[in-house]
Amino acid sequence: MKENILVIGSTGFIGSFLRRELQADGASASGSSDSTVLDITDSDSLRRIFEKGNYNTVINCAGMTGVDACERDPLAAFRANALSAGNLSEAAERYSFRLIHISTDYVFDGRKGNYSEADRPSPVNVYGQTKLYGEKMIDLNNSIILRVSTPFGENVSGRKMTFIEFVLQKLMSGQPVDAAIDQITNPTFLPDILEFIKVAIDEDITGLYHLGVVESVSRYSFCMDVARVYGLDQDLVRPVSIDDLGMIAKRPKNTSFNLMRVKGIYKPHGLSEAIEKLRFSTVHP
Repeated sequence: MKENILVIGSTGFIGSFLRRELQADGASASGSSDSTVLDITDSDSLRRIFEKGNYNTVINCAGMTGVDACERDPLAAFRANALSAGNLSEAAERYSFRLIHISTDYVFDGRKGNYSEADRPSPVNVYGQTKLYGEKMIDLNNSIILRVSTPFGENVSGRKMTFIEFVLQKLMSGQPVDAAIDQITNPTFLPDILEFIKVAIDEDITGLYHLGVVESVSRYSFCMDVARVYGLDQDLVRPVSIDDLGMIAKRPKNTSFNLMRVKGIYKPHGLSEAIEKLRFSTVHP
């Protein structure tokens, strides 16, 4: 892949994985922490880096992703998730690069599930609201908005524990894991994000896409599959309601995706297959 790519949020969970893999594939994939500190909420900071970079593609993995933290500080969430997206969209037009913006299933209220790209968003918390504001600021004529859900895969960043790492740590130490039986999503495998992006670049695709594993599963079923694949005690996974977990921000219950559109250009993994691949790519039991 002969592309000059900037990965914004390259020290985070998704961004660090994409940067490593794109570099391994031959792209010139730099991170936003490589030179000048990049503040994507500041147009002057963007101007300085884009005037130097001559990028073909910019992948925006940055943002304020802590759902409860967003609820506590809506202004910070708006700056990180909405204002920044608008600045990047303007920069994409000015400096003629393709913008790939990572968004979320939390733009939906979770009342019906099987959401397609044509369904009207209706977020129930500040995180979802600010991510939706960000989407609305992006010109899809030269950009991609990629909505993902519960991303999982190899934790290249090492900055904080991922959901699967948390589950494994608990199960390996013989501790129970409470998992919501009524929170349903299509978790998104990091290699699927990578491969979709590579296809999108090669085929010059733009627009809005939903991406996740092919099955819609509850958080409880997800944890049960992790326990099964890793050979751990499934009885330690306890089904609960999401309403009983005592979180600050309201969570949507069924944000599962309709994947018909993305399957037209790329076929995602199944959940068990993805977890198996993750087990053999990382150091775990």
